[in-house]
Amino acid sequence: MKSCDTVAVILAGGRGSRMKKTGVPKQFLKLGDKTIVEWTLGRFAACPGVKRIVLVCPKMYLSKVLKIVSRSGYRIPVEIIEGGPTRQESSYLALEYLSKHQPPGIVVIHDAARPFVGQSVIRASIKAAQIYGAAETAVSAIDTIVESDKHYVKKVLDRSSLFYVQTPQSFQFELIWSAHQEAKKLGIVDATDDVQLVFQLGHKVRLIEGSSANFKITTFFDYRMANYVGLNK
Repeated sequence: MKSCDTVAVILAGGRGSRMKKTGVPKQFLKLGDKTIVEWTLGRFAACPGVKRIVLVCPKMYLSKVLKIVSRSGYRIPVEIIEGGPTRQESSYLALEYLSKHQPPGIVVIHDAARPFVGQSVIRASIKAAQIYGAAETAVSAIDTIVESDKHYVKKVLDRSSLFYVQTPQSFQFELIWSAHQEAKKLGIVDATDDVQLVFQLGHKVRLIEGSSANFKITTFFDYRMANYVGLNK
């Protein structure tokens, strides 16, 4: 594989602990006639710069995901692997898999529960990683944000320098793979995103502008919003 190639890693390993009543992880809920994970896969499969997709999912849903992928007819290969108990472990397993199966030049990592990511955001993320090594998608904070101390306001933060983090997060493959390996050595196991691990190496991360439409489906309210958005696109 040429070093300029890009692989998308879609993390669909979450159990959806805040949506237990659904009976299935949120990424397998329906939005219209497709599951959330199908919407997300379709976004990356349609991006000309992405050459392969690695989909990470829970072991018990491997056969379900295989059926979803086989009936969808994506233009690029979708390789399915089992995830780990945490987000960090699932990312690690995907990168480890890629290190052994044609490692790419760029890897773009995205949450399966963000099904409305735009093509322009994906392309900008990949381009920034090519130039700067690492890219974080974020939107400016629009609400006042405070720091608390035992349920009291301790400090009102300057929101002009604060951002809400999204995915995709894109990296030169060797950089993010090294960051995960270093985290293993240091015993870091609870990183909530991959950028944290790149920071651990002392590497700068370029911010790119995300979108309010690129929200993550976490609660029932998010799911209702996603149904509205999906059916009106």
